Amino acid sequence: MANVLATVLRRLERTINTRQAYKFFMRDWKSLTDLQSCARVVSTMRFNQTLEPLEMIVPHGKRITVIAPHPDDEMLGAGGTLIHARHAGASIRCIYLTSSQPAAQVEVETAEVAGHIGYRTEFLRYPVAGIPVTPESVNTLGAALASEPTDCLFVPILMDDHDDHRRANQLLWHAWRGGFVPDGTEIWCYQVYSPVISNVVVDISDVAEEKAAAIRMWKSQIKIRKFDHYILGLNAFNIRLLPKAKYVEAFFVVPMREYAELCAVYFNEPSTAFYNPAYKSGVMNDIVAGTASS
Repeated sequence: MANVLATVLRRLERTINTRQAYKFFMRDWKSLTDLQSCARVVSTMRFNQTLEPLEMIVPHGKRITVIAPHPDDEMLGAGGTLIHARHAGASIRCIYLTSSQPAAQVEVETAEVAGHIGYRTEFLRYPVAGIPVTPESVNTLGAALASEPTDCLFVPILMDDHDDHRRANQLLWHAWRGGFVPDGTEIWCYQVYSPVISNVVVDISDVAEEKAAAIRMWKSQIKIRKFDHYILGLNAFNIRLLPKAKYVEAFFVVPMREYAELCAVYFNEPSTAFYNPAYKSGVMNDIVAGTASS
């Protein structure tokens, strides 16, 4: 009798918990204000369900610039591909929008990683969760991007699940509108937190441990989360796109003008694209009202 009662109570508890979880899910789902923008981006038909990703070893261009919202994003999202590119003789520089926290330590760690892999760095030092989109910030990023020729520009995918990552794309879009980024620049959108609709995949199995070792060099960030373990798991998940591989980096690659068209759809109404109240409300959005050239 006691066992029967215990079973009934467990079933009742599961039922209650399931209903609570469902209500929580529905409440959270309704709060996802960017769903309509996401749907409009997908409806542009830049991609479709039958898209077969192209396997590449490295980008064709030899001059690579990476926009990283935070130090380590470049290695998390595209580290294996960047290592391949360096082995192939490419020149790489990384522009960091923020320095993360603790800033001084993170910048030292970043210099060590960059020296180890072989790329150059530049810090714009905007606050985490406080990246402005103003004429000044657009000109600052634009000047950095235009300071030397770039064949391939890496940036997190515009719908990646981190507001600073989305913000980086909004800032890049306005830099393009301001004439700082040529239409034909090849944009390589990398993934950090969210899967991408991929048209390019890179087998990084041969350099996966080198990538993980570089990630571990950010000791301050590894204390927060085991990013090396996490990202290799994501890269292993990506073998659904390339079954022969062990670890894969996935990208969405398009010319800048086409990517700008997607950004225009997504960031048409900033309040739907972000969680951060400052980003949603128009604070630090001086340029969005139309002060940029189009």
